[in-house]
Amino acid sequence: NIMALTKASYSMIEGSFVNILDFGASTGASDVANATAIQAALDSLKNVGGTILIPAGAFSLTSLSVNDLSYSGIKVLGMSSQLSILNFTSTGTSVTMGDVSPNYLQNFTFENLVMNSPNSNVMFAMERCDQCSFRKVRITETGGAGSASKGFFLTRCMATLFEELSYGGVTNAETGIIITEDSDGTSFFHCYLKGGPLCVNTVVLTAGTVSVAHLITGIRDCILGGGTNATMLIGADGNTQCVDIRNNYFETAPNKGIVLGNAAGGFEAQEITIEGNYFYDYGDDAIVLSASTNVSICRNKFITITGYDISINPSDATKNKEIIIQQNSLTKNIEINAAQRNIRWQNDDKTVRDTFSIYSTSASWTPGTIANGASVSTPVTVAGAVVGWIASASFSQSIGGMSISAALTTDTVCTVVITNNTGGSLTLSAGTVRVIVTPTT
Repeated sequence: NIMALTKASYSMIEGSFVNILDFGASTGASDVANATAIQAALDSLKNVGGTILIPAGAFSLTSLSVNDLSYSGIKVLGMSSQLSILNFTSTGTSVTMGDVSPNYLQNFTFENLVMNSPNSNVMFAMERCDQCSFRKVRITETGGAGSASKGFFLTRCMATLFEELSYGGVTNAETGIIITEDSDGTSFFHCYLKGGPLCVNTVVLTAGTVSVAHLITGIRDCILGGGTNATMLIGADGNTQCVDIRNNYFETAPNKGIVLGNAAGGFEAQEITIEGNYFYDYGDDAIVLSASTNVSICRNKFITITGYDISINPSDATKNKEIIIQQNSLTKNIEINAAQRNIRWQNDDKTVRDTFSIYSTSASWTPGTIANGASVSTPVTVAGAVVGWIASASFSQSIGGMSISAALTTDTVCTVVITNNTGGSLTLSAGTVRVIVTPTT
């Protein structure tokens, strides 16, 4: 007798993988057909959990949705972050994750995958997710549908893990990763996070529409870069708290590295630790404190920084408070602008000066023609400066052997003088005079 054989699928074996091929997905199918098949595979594990296998190959699909509690406990597993590829074609949201109040999508994982979404407005929209993770996921293309496009958008998520996530290449979303509105306990470990040439901010941690975001975010042992405004923006539109940035490599961006707070908007970055990081090749300042409280910047190294290594820059003394800067290896300098107070500075010989400030400002000046033996002067306002403090000045044009000096003639007013003792008349065209004032106590 000949025994009839039937094809067995993975899903027929209890506890085994659910293979998307068994639901009709294939590398030659349309994006709509593959989306229907993979969504069906996800739906088959609702309320029970399990693992969905993405075999080797490139699968185009429109979008996926795991937007309620019933999808908890599911892992979408590829063969590797080179072989199993999901290419999303949606111009809206590629993957919708989460649930509505009071429920949370829990313990959902993407692992060992390549995932791309070059035309999406949002690649991953995550709201009310708990203990969800991305492990060994590689993303080379995101964004492009509009100026507000995002790679990841986390809202009210808890304990999200990004581990060995590679987000780089031509990732042109305006914001690479935005974490907002009480998204607590997000962790990044061993990730590669670099925005493409159209990316404004690679990573944004902010409060969004709520007054305070208790982010409690950890970013460790990662490589970060890109961002035409900043690689990392913290507290841009709401007070943002508890961020730990340690042992990372920040590299190559046209503008700033880390920006803390928004002085103009009155928002702060609070309880921020920036320690043991390496900053390389930034076109502007590496670390900018616009409005922050309780910030520790320790044991960082700065190489090839065009602007300042660390800039504490608002003229309002209330904008930055309780700042510790110690044991950093500097390329350029630290700028602590007028009226900043409560800055603790510990240099290499471990001497500590409380309320250490460097008051720095600049102004336009046209000295004109200066006869031999004559002097010209200009007053420069330096908010917060006090008579008796040490002042120095420079001029952007060559002064041709003449001398330049500065002194505080009254509180907040520094008088800059150029004296001509060269033996002949000299003329200086318009330029910029820069004044630096250092407290003597």
